[in-house]
Parts: sequence; structure tokens; C-alpha cells
Amino acid sequence: MKYALIFIFGITLNFMSCTKDNSIQEVENESCLNPVLPGEYFPAYPNSWWKYSNEENETIVYETANKYQLCDNECRPRFLNLDKCIHENAIVHEFYSGLGASSTILSPIYTPFLDSIAVCPVSFSTFETQDAFLHQEDVRFRRQTTVLDTNLYVDGTIYNDVLVVYETNKFDSTHRYYDYFSKNIGLIRRDSVDQSDTTNLIELLKLEDYHLGL
Repeated sequence: MKYALIFIFGITLNFMSCTKDNSIQEVENESCLNPVLPGEYFPAYPNSWWKYSNEENETIVYETANKYQLCDNECRPRFLNLDKCIHENAIVHEFYSGLGASSTILSPIYTPFLDSIAVCPVSFSTFETQDAFLHQEDVRFRRQTTVLDTNLYVDGTIYNDVLVVYETNKFDSTHRYYDYFSKNIGLIRRDSVDQSDTTNLIELLKLEDYHLGL
């Protein structure tokens, strides 16, 4: 089977040499006349949150800033768990690109195309980031959409229009995960994959409650 490889260097936003404090600034939502809206499978609008329980039955919260952020001269939502802005279906990520230069690039959270493979410097499954690379083969993470428009039961609740993303680490085969996203809700479950038995899925997160700041 042939897979579509989405290489993020093709969607570099701009080169810059500023610090994070200068590149992300809070702005009043009313002043953002044309904000960049988040994607429908991770609708990370300002003032949104998702509460999960993990395998130890602890509560894990994903959340966004209360207001849009001025991020590389565009109003975008900011995902607080990574302290990075969201651009549609991707994370806005600053990295060192050599010769003393920094660049800003998009690291996809998911792609809406079946079997498409995204090359990502940010792991959405573990929140690890890669802050320096020069070539495609240096980028650590891959995220592949393996299922579209399915249904999934999570703790007694059925979710429709579910998209499944499989994440791997090119340099560490033990880092393998499945992220399940429901349309207009967001991440609803995360499993890790047993290295010795890929059919053995270990549930890491399951959605308990959420609020979208639409």
C-alpha cells in the first residue's frame, strides 16, 4: 500500500529569531477579527478543557488559554499543556534550523486523510518536542491516520465520527500510541501499544468531561 507522506518542511511559516515571550502575546478576543480556528477533530478554542482519567485513575486536564494569542502575527488558540499555539489541525513549533537561525513550522496533531503519514517534531501523545533538526530523516515522530469515521465506546459513552491516529518514534520502537479523536469534541482516548504484542492495547487516557469555549 502506498502512503501519503506529509513533510512539514513544506509548510514552514516564517523564519524568525525572537524569543517565545515575544512570539506569543495575549490579545483581546474582540481584536481578533480573523483568528485561525482549530480543526474539527481537536477543536481547541480559547477557554476549552478536557478532563481525562489515566490508568492510575488520576485526573489529567488538557486546556487552552482563555483568549486568543498573537502568535507569529496571527491570532491563534494556545494549548497550555505544551505552551504552544494551535493552527487548524497542527501545533505551531519553533525549532533551530542551523546557522544560528530559528524557524517556525507546523507539527500535525492529525491529518484528515486515510493512511497519510505526518512527520512531526512534536509528539502529541507524549508532549515531547524536538527543538533542532536539519533534514526530514532527523525528525523523530510520525503520526498516521489509520481509521476514519468510525464509532467508539469509551467508558459507556458512544462517540461518532472518530478518527484514529497511530504515533511512532523513529528512533525508539517502544514509543507507540493510538490517539482517538471525535469530531467536534477532541481527543477521547489514548492507548499505548505493547511492543511484544501489537494487539494488546493499554488504555492510558479516557475522556470523562469536556468544555469547548466556542
